[in-house]
Amino acid sequence: MHKAIRCMGKTGLYLLSAAVTVVLCIAVAGWLTLYQSLPEREGRVKAHGLTGKVVVTRDSAGVPEVIAPDSQSAWFAMGYLQGQERFFQMDLLRRSAAGELAALVGKSGLKLDRQRRIFQLREQAGHELTRLPPEQRQRLAVYSAGVNAGLRALKSRPFEYWILRTAPQPWRDEDSLLVIAAMYFDLQGNQPGREYARGWIASHNPQQSTFLLPTGSRWDTPLTGTVPAEATIPHSAPDWWGIRQPAEDKVVREEGMKGSNGWLIRRDGKAVLANDMHLGLTLPGIWYQAQITYPWQQTTLKQSGITLPGVPFLLSGSNGHIAWGFTNSYVDTFDWIAIDRRVKVVSQQATLSVNHGRPQAITIRSSEWGPVVSTPRGEMAMRWVMQLPDTLNLNLMALSETQNVASALAVGKQAGIPVQNLLVADSKGNIGWTLAGALPDRIQPGQQNSFPLSSSAENLWRALPLAPDLHPQRVNPPEGTIVTANNRLLYNAQGDRLGDGGADIGVRSYAIAQQLKQQQSADVRQMYHLQLDNRAWLAQVWRDWLLQSLGEHQPGEDAARSDMRRLLEEWNGNASADSVAYGLISRWRDEVYSALFGKLDSQLLTQWPQASYRRANPRWDETLLTVMAAGSWVPDGASDWADFTRQRLDSVWQSLGEGKMNWGDINRSNYQHPLAKSLPVVGQYLRSPAEPLSGDNNVIHINRPAFGASERMVVSPGDESHAILSLPVGQSGNPLSDWWLDRFSLWMQEKAQPLQPGQEAYRLTLEGK
Repeated sequence: MHKAIRCMGKTGLYLLSAAVTVVLCIAVAGWLTLYQSLPEREGRVKAHGLTGKVVVTRDSAGVPEVIAPDSQSAWFAMGYLQGQERFFQMDLLRRSAAGELAALVGKSGLKLDRQRRIFQLREQAGHELTRLPPEQRQRLAVYSAGVNAGLRALKSRPFEYWILRTAPQPWRDEDSLLVIAAMYFDLQGNQPGREYARGWIASHNPQQSTFLLPTGSRWDTPLTGTVPAEATIPHSAPDWWGIRQPAEDKVVREEGMKGSNGWLIRRDGKAVLANDMHLGLTLPGIWYQAQITYPWQQTTLKQSGITLPGVPFLLSGSNGHIAWGFTNSYVDTFDWIAIDRRVKVVSQQATLSVNHGRPQAITIRSSEWGPVVSTPRGEMAMRWVMQLPDTLNLNLMALSETQNVASALAVGKQAGIPVQNLLVADSKGNIGWTLAGALPDRIQPGQQNSFPLSSSAENLWRALPLAPDLHPQRVNPPEGTIVTANNRLLYNAQGDRLGDGGADIGVRSYAIAQQLKQQQSADVRQMYHLQLDNRAWLAQVWRDWLLQSLGEHQPGEDAARSDMRRLLEEWNGNASADSVAYGLISRWRDEVYSALFGKLDSQLLTQWPQASYRRANPRWDETLLTVMAAGSWVPDGASDWADFTRQRLDSVWQSLGEGKMNWGDINRSNYQHPLAKSLPVVGQYLRSPAEPLSGDNNVIHINRPAFGASERMVVSPGDESHAILSLPVGQSGNPLSDWWLDRFSLWMQEKAQPLQPGQEAYRLTLEGK
């Protein structure tokens, strides 16, 4: 018996040893597979499709300089680099725009595919490709050849494709146009929910809608025009006012994500551009930093800045003559159209492919007004500017070769991109702004276009986007500054024509403008520090309201009230990570929004995804402050607004551990790879560390767990050696790379990084076969 037991024990040890060996072998094989997907850093490579020779040098942070004999060779090389380092990111963008995501990620992509396939953007991109000028088609062809050459040269496919058990599909020329189309969804995707919500509010609350949906506030700082006076408060509140949604309802209460800042300043003949574009923060980062050098017009052109992987032009940067950047414009580029029996609707069947799953059928219904969908308000068409001709092109590629503000603005007005505020400074000290990208040319402009419309002739758009010469612009204003921060810039006839697609309340633009008034010089470092300004102007207004509601200290007062009053009185006005007071104000504001607008948002979300009052009225803080100051619409359960304020404040104080949690405990970094959540064990290696963050929404330094500045650039053209370009994460999309998260700690420490690559650390030579 004992001998049998010993034999069984030995057998068990052998089996355990064998199992451990197998596990180790699998782990080593997995590591080697991942390691082999790292790109080449050094050596010589023969690349099919390249003519001539391109030298790629990288600094210690992996930032490349592409030194080429001509622009086409340069963009072949850039495609090669991005095909090796960022292909999965590019793949997601093209597929998300075309409604083909499930074919890559499986059934989890079906929801997005059903929302986007109806726009038939792959077909549109193919058609637009045939309309492009020869030089743009050639640029796309060489870039695609470079991407595919880089992808083939990897010894192992990018790691995501092993996880998803599929192979990457080659890059096609029209895919770059789909990447541009993906940005329409990212930058203008708020508008369907916004306009649907506005229509619902106007139809259900006609007496209160003018007040509830204002067109401006005291924070607005337009480039031209006068902000309208606020409407009178109606006598009675809407029936949903102050009713909390049921606990089982899941209502999205996150603040609408706006945050891009861009400004220009000229002093004493010198111009500076400061730009920090804000987007969702993920791993890898959205931008790929690079420097591109080639002969041009009997000189050497050196372009430094950022590219969007998948698109063959420098999106933002400087070329020694001009510096340029963007912020989202939030003009109105979308309409809901109510369909009646006179409108012809055509149906067709399509199939959604599903990785390792059964294909799914989808019915696409279209009309002259756009894709048709069923809503609780009946059949409606979705008309979006991106469906017009010439809204997907590479015209912007000429921007990096212009030499002055006037030429750059002219290029921007013809760009086939989602309409953006284009800001340009040049080396002669000039500054300028225009709207770059595609704008609808409405037959009947006006405020009514921000609500659903009928399918009548006066609501038509002209067949082509607004002509470039009708785009607004401003050059060298007397004050020497131009500020954009997603705010409404035009309150005049042009502003009425362009409409409001959900512009920001304007607190950030106001704060930036106030600071620039005090600037005596155009200094790069000072502008960088302004990008990091944590002063919370809107929260200071709410702090004053809270102190007013708490009143003076009373004998025998609850200790919690005294503690809250002291914290609020001592607060320095900043959204600092270590501030308990700011965390209290911010959470109280969220709690108040939920208590007053929760029922409305619950109703709106049954109507259309992402429909909410915050989207319908980004100026809701001012609307609410007006009501509170007037003592109107006091919710049930409170004797007055001060009583309501104290009730909500007491609740939040308890939830924050009675002063034990500061803002950094609430607001922590959480940048993730798209597959991180689906990988329970290794997913932790696809996330950033959770660091406490200063900054917030409605602060110049917008800084949220997964949303914030995707870059910070400050440059005076002609002085690129002192220019700044800081990015939140590294260059590489491979977690084994040294360049995966290497910039994260510098970003958290707010240390400025250079626009131009540093000293050469690696050299790769690409040669044609």
